Formats: sequence, C-alpha cells, structure tokens
Amino acid sequence: MKTYFLLLAGILLSSTSLFAQREEFNRAIINDDREAIIRYGEQLLLSNHQSKEVYRKLAQAYKEKSSYSKSIDCLNKAYLLDSTDIKTTISLGEIYLANGDEDKALEYFNRTSDIDPSNTYALSLQLKIFLNKGNLTSAQKRATMLCQIDSSNFAHFRNLGIVNLRLGQNKDAAEAFEHAMLLNPKDILSRSKLCSYLITSAQYKKGTKVATDGLALMSDLKSQNAIVLRRNLALIQYNQKNADSCINLVKQLRADGDSIDVYTYKLAGYSYFMKGFYDDAAANLEVLYQKSPEADSLQFQLPFTIAQAYFNMYQLKEAKKYADIAIRNITPSPQLLYSGNLLKGQCSVEAKNYKEGIAAFEEAIQVSPTEPVAYTALKNCYLKMKNRQKAIESLNRYIAVIDRQKESGLEISKETMEDYRAVKKHIEEMKQ
Repeated sequence: MKTYFLLLAGILLSSTSLFAQREEFNRAIINDDREAIIRYGEQLLLSNHQSKEVYRKLAQAYKEKSSYSKSIDCLNKAYLLDSTDIKTTISLGEIYLANGDEDKALEYFNRTSDIDPSNTYALSLQLKIFLNKGNLTSAQKRATMLCQIDSSNFAHFRNLGIVNLRLGQNKDAAEAFEHAMLLNPKDILSRSKLCSYLITSAQYKKGTKVATDGLALMSDLKSQNAIVLRRNLALIQYNQKNADSCINLVKQLRADGDSIDVYTYKLAGYSYFMKGFYDDAAANLEVLYQKSPEADSLQFQLPFTIAQAYFNMYQLKEAKKYADIAIRNITPSPQLLYSGNLLKGQCSVEAKNYKEGIAAFEEAIQVSPTEPVAYTALKNCYLKMKNRQKAIESLNRYIAVIDRQKESGLEISKETMEDYRAVKKHIEEMKQ
C-alpha cells in the first residue's frame, strides 16, 4: 500500500511538473520570449510531451535565432507526426528557402499544394522560386492558377503580366496588366507597363488615356510614380513627331525633379534634332553622353546623331570625332560578341575577379541563350566561389531554355539535344 502511494505521489508530482512546464511554455509564447520558448519547449520534449504545436513553436524560435538546422529538425519531427498539416509543410518550405535550399523549399510548397490546391500562399512562393530559377513556363502556370483561384487580387494579374513579359508574350502581358489595373486603378506598376506596351505597339491614343487617367488619381504630380507616367506622355509626343509638345513636357519633368534626367536629355536632344535645332540637340545629347560615356558610347545612334548635328552646323571636327566613335562602336556580330564575352569572362575568373567574370558570361548568355558553353563557364565560376547551389542553378537555366523551345514545338538540332542530355546528366551528378 505504501508503495502504491509513493507511485501515486510520483505520478502526481510528474504531472504537476509537466503542467508547470506547459504553463511556462505558453507564457513564453505570449511574451514572445525566444529563449524561454526554447528552454521550456525542450523540457516538454524531454518529458515526452511531443506535439506538432510544440515542435513548430520551437522551430520558429530557432529560426528567429538563425539556427536553421535545429529549426529544420523540429519541423521534420512535426511533419512525421502529421504529414498533412499545411502549417508544417509551409514552415518547412520557408525554412529551407531561408537556408538557401530552393529545391527543398519547392518540394514542400508543392506538397502543400497537393494537400490544398487552392492555397495561394504556397503557389505564390512556388512562383517566386520558379522566377528566380528562370523556369518561366512553370512560373507562368502558377501565376495563371493564382489568377483563377483568387480572381479579385490585382497583384496576381500583375505577376502574370511580369512573367508573360519575360516570356516575350507582350500582348498577353498587356491583357494581364490591364486586368490588374481594372481591379486596382492605383496600381502604377501595371499602369506603366501597360502604357509601355501601348507605346511600342503604336496605340498612342489609348496609351495617353492610360497615363492621364493614372495622373488624375494622384494628388502629387511630382511623385516618382507620377513622373513615370509623365515620361510616357513625353515619349508618346516624340513618337507622334510632336517635338514642341515633347520638349515642353521634358522641361516640366526636369523642373519637377525627374531623377532620371538622362531620359529627359535623350528625348529633348532627339526632339530638337527633329525640329532642326542642331545646337540644342548636340548640347542635350552630349550631356547624356558625358553622364555615362562608357555605356552610351557603345551605342551607335547616340554618337551618330551628335555627329549629324555638328555636321549640319558645319562643325566638321566635332562631327568627325563623334562619327568615328559611332563607327568604332557598331555592335559586332552575335557570334563575335558571344566569343568575346566568353574570353573576357574566363580571363576575369582566372584573375579571381569573379564579379566581372559573371557579368561577362551573363552577357554571352543574353547574346546566345541556347548555347551551353556560357552556362557551363558560369557554373565553373560559382564553383570557384564555393557556391554549389548557384552553380547548379546556372545549368538549370540552360535546361529551362531548351525545355521552352521543346514545349513551343520548335525543331531542336541533334547537337543541341546531345548538349541538353549531357548537361542534365551533369546536374544529377552534382546533386549526388
């Protein structure tokens, strides 16, 4: 009997201790005390009081302390207790994303969608990862799903427009931006993107209305958002060959503090040239040239127009100077530009100037996106920087480009398919 009472007392004491730990744990959560959450949470686990809620709270506390491995361990244990819990799968995706493992994060965000296909948060994070990886086809699929599930959210349509733009589907992008703008007329990003499309497609009347309607909604016409729309109006006037109107709009932009004054100097310069005011044209375009000579001197049109202006003023020495610049900087053939950037990048990497090397390889990729050599060179550069994740992503970008060509029905050459298979195999080897 005595033994029975001792056992009962021990059970009651243990129960009281567990209750006290739970109370302290709950108090720590209310007070947002990370250290206390960890201390009492670990005590609860030692007392065999395991639950997904305790694991999740512990995981969040460890995450806030940047202890990602411990946070992941807690969430994995919570996942084992209930693999259908959406909060746990999303938290696992978030912690892997914070830890730089996009593939693992995507795995758990996909599992969330398997549990709840209408979960817009998981789809939004999938969209973000696919955009970051350059997998635009998968990003477009998620963006479309988000628009279908939550059709009243303007941001989903704006994101769809951005993806469509990157895919080169400009008309579809414009339709998405227009839908976003209808849902939220104050969405200036969608409005300015739509206006840009209308300008490039010569729909000047509609573009003017989109910009002026947006300005009518703003209380401060000197704000950056307002200036963006006012630039569009100036560009429309230039494209319609209304030089005087364009110049007046540009002068107002400068007076109101347009931060990108190179844009106004360009428009003003070309407008003055259109009017035959060659001295004003040269003055404005030279300001633009001097602001960024290394970038703008590589353009043909800018120095060539300056040369024409000086020639028309019979200032032949200056005209010849800028004509020489224009001729010297005519863009070479794509293949020469590709090879030149590859060589420049390789030289930079050998000199351990990795930033310049990456920039050169990216330039090469822009010129010939279906050639695998630049992607491989980029991969090798990231490996030298000990960034294995970025190295794998570089190769995945090449795979995504060829996948898009295959999906669009384009004929793929035998050599390209051989490269494609070799790169895929190499990616799998790197992941092992």
